[in-house]
Amino acid sequence: LDKSSNSIHNEADCQSFLAKIYSGFGLSGNSSDTNVEPDLQGGDQGSLVFLRGLLSLQLFPSDEAIWNWADEGIVELCQLNWDYTLPYAYSFYQRAMLNVRYCKEFLDVYSEGDNIPDVRKYRDQVRGLRAMNYYYLIDLYRNPGVVWDDSPTDDKSWKPSQIGAQAVFDKIVAELLDLSENGNLDETPSMATYGRVTKPVINTLLAKMYLNAEAWGVDVPRWQEAADACDVVMKLGYTLESDWKANFASNNESSMETIFPICFSANDQDLNGTDYRNRLFAWTLHYKDNLVLGLKVTGDNGVCGQPDYVKLFDDAYIRKNGSFLLGEMIDPATGKVIITAHDRPLIHTADVTIIPGTERDGTAWGDVNQEDGGRAIKWPFDKSTVDGIENDFALFRLADIYLMKAECLV
Repeated sequence: LDKSSNSIHNEADCQSFLAKIYSGFGLSGNSSDTNVEPDLQGGDQGSLVFLRGLLSLQLFPSDEAIWNWADEGIVELCQLNWDYTLPYAYSFYQRAMLNVRYCKEFLDVYSEGDNIPDVRKYRDQVRGLRAMNYYYLIDLYRNPGVVWDDSPTDDKSWKPSQIGAQAVFDKIVAELLDLSENGNLDETPSMATYGRVTKPVINTLLAKMYLNAEAWGVDVPRWQEAADACDVVMKLGYTLESDWKANFASNNESSMETIFPICFSANDQDLNGTDYRNRLFAWTLHYKDNLVLGLKVTGDNGVCGQPDYVKLFDDAYIRKNGSFLLGEMIDPATGKVIITAHDRPLIHTADVTIIPGTERDGTAWGDVNQEDGGRAIKWPFDKSTVDGIENDFALFRLADIYLMKAECLV
């Protein structure tokens, strides 16, 4: 419902607005109509999902994963042949900047002097979410437009200015340092703070900013500052899970390794909130796999691990066998082999390749190519339902902090 800024100065509307800002990481919009297409250059509603855009831009141009369909934009990403006009590049920028714009509006509407319980904590969470969006904007675009506290966003003719990577870096770091040292945010993890911005989240962002400083053209290395921020997070009560797959389980909100998740529910009716996770967790399977597994979730034969990437790991490495469907697959409920190596010879010697100009015709555009790759199975899902994906996506977790600290020391 449309409301004036004067009519929402109450606790319920403040919390609703805050929830909308958090949802900008997992949902595409307010509408549940999957046929709605926004005013987006070459895009659709699903491509506006933050997680989908982030993974598409970070995974497909690398050697980690491939997308087996010749969708517009995916081929270009996989072949490193794209620019700012690519729908995925355009739509993720639009999503992150829209998130930033909502943060600006929240901070304009709700001041520290408002008679709303915890309003300062809510404001600090929003400041952290704005910084988080800018972390990804500077990482992917280097010199994004800046919308900040003094931006005249009520002037429709105003457009954000680019101030350069160094200035954006300094602005984000200054904000994060202030939140870390003076912010009214929770300091220790608990279920009450799950999915919320806390001081550990702020210090994780600081570590990531410092770690990448030189890659973004910032003046001097910031390795010591990155290591110091990692040390802060390590002392705040998180622990590495003894069973690493607890981070990906359907009830992974109980993991004490997760620092900040994008929260999802099987009840989400938003296009590609639930839908894109299905693609990652279940639809990665080949069409044949869901028949063998007895799944109602349709195997999509979409994203899979590049053979050369999968082969980097030793065959005896537990995370390799627990992450990719390679040869035999054991049903954890019964201990029985439900897919044999003969049924699914999933890793081949040929590289996975995208054939430009080809279209999916209902079967495949090259059975040899589509048989290649490692199918991701590390995200368990409820195979009795179509939309049984309850897993949250751990955007930041303690294992990453240890790896960053190790990189700093090296």
